[in-house]
Amino acid sequence: MDQGTRGELISRLAEAIRSVTAAHPLRVAIDGPPAAGKTTLADELAVVLRAQDRDVIRASIDDFLFPRAQRYRRGRYSAEGCYFDAHDHAALCRVLLDPLGPGAVLTSASDSDIGAWLLPRC
Repeated sequence: MDQGTRGELISRLAEAIRSVTAAHPLRVAIDGPPAAGKTTLADELAVVLRAQDRDVIRASIDDFLFPRAQRYRRGRYSAEGCYFDAHDHAALCRVLLDPLGPGAVLTSASDSDIGAWLLPRC
């Protein structure tokens, strides 16, 4: 990607999202290392998309953390524990992703209920 301003990046991302047509809500995942600005980017993108009259549900994988005892059962700093035990992917699919699939409607979620999408295989 060419160099540009943050606003130009957000505009280009919004345009790319607008260009996709799907029979069901589009999922947009923002991935990156810790503290890279994923949440900030997702928040800024959501503002632009809403201003363009797009429906947006902002969710974070961290809204689907397992309880601390389960997350740390391999040790607090275990890489395997972080990868395999941190997030309840089944709940993410059941509560958020599956209801937004083709022909389905998410009726009970709001930003405050569920909080960049991470897309495990459901």
